[in-house]
Amino acid sequence: MRAWTDEQKQKQREAIRKWAPWSKSTGPRTDAGKKKSSQNALKHGMRSRYWRDIRSYLYAQRRYRRFVEAYLRSFKKRKAANELLRTFSQKRPFSADICRFMG
Repeated sequence: MRAWTDEQKQKQREAIRKWAPWSKSTGPRTDAGKKKSSQNALKHGMRSRYWRDIRSYLYAQRRYRRFVEAYLRSFKKRKAANELLRTFSQKRPFSADICRFMG
C-alpha cells in the first residue's frame, strides 16, 4: 500500500476538489437503469438477510449441540466412575464387573 506524505495528501485533496467528480454524478435516469442499479449491491442470494439469519441459526444450533454432547460425555464419565466406585465398595466385587471397567 502506498505511503502518502502530508504534501502529497494536500495536493491530492486540491486536485479532487478541482475535479469535483460528485458534481457530475447523475445516477440512473431511465426506469431500466434504475431497476438495474437497484441490484448493484446484490452479488448473489447468499448475502441476503434470509440466508444470514439461517447461517446465524445454524451456528447457534451447532454450538448448542456441541455443548449438549460435551455435557453428555462428562455425564457418562461420572456415571461410569460412580458405577466403578459402587462395584469396588462391595465386599467382594465380581471379576466380571472389574473386567468390564478395565477393558
